[in-house]
Amino acid sequence: MLEREVGDHVKEEELLAAGLRSYGTFDKLWMMAAQAAERRSDLVKAREHYLRGLDKCAKSSVLWSLAAKLEETASGVVKARSVLELARLKNRAMPRLWLEAVRLEARNGQEKLATTLLASPRPAAHCRTRQVQCMRSVREWQRFAMRSARQCLRHREARANVCAIAAPMPFAHETK
Repeated sequence: MLEREVGDHVKEEELLAAGLRSYGTFDKLWMMAAQAAERRSDLVKAREHYLRGLDKCAKSSVLWSLAAKLEETASGVVKARSVLELARLKNRAMPRLWLEAVRLEARNGQEKLATTLLASPRPAAHCRTRQVQCMRSVREWQRFAMRSARQCLRHREARANVCAIAAPMPFAHETK
């Protein structure tokens, strides 16, 4: 949006409000409205946009992740954890939400809890592939990366994720 780039926050807010009235089920508009409020340091308004967006777009994993990140910065890890738990209860088959929960714990020094979440049978039972475990192991635990990447490549849905996260690794040029 040009209004955001030139710093016209009033016009940006008007355009987003008009867009939300017309296309209330489009999750990207809710994200943009919340992020605009965050840039203005209006966390209450940002939280309101995320909550209203989640009511209308409950299947948007990106919207859930952004809402959890807002809660992590504004209210702390406990609130972010509860947002992600609610997201995982409503959307059991979304690997991104499980991965976001693991990353939340790892970011906040809770490696043991992150590992426990990762080892949980729930994501594997509800997701068609083991994307969460594969993505996490390839990204954070590099000593298992090649074996995990090979396991991930067996699952058609996970191939893009492996390619996207394996590229910056130091051993990517090796052909073993």
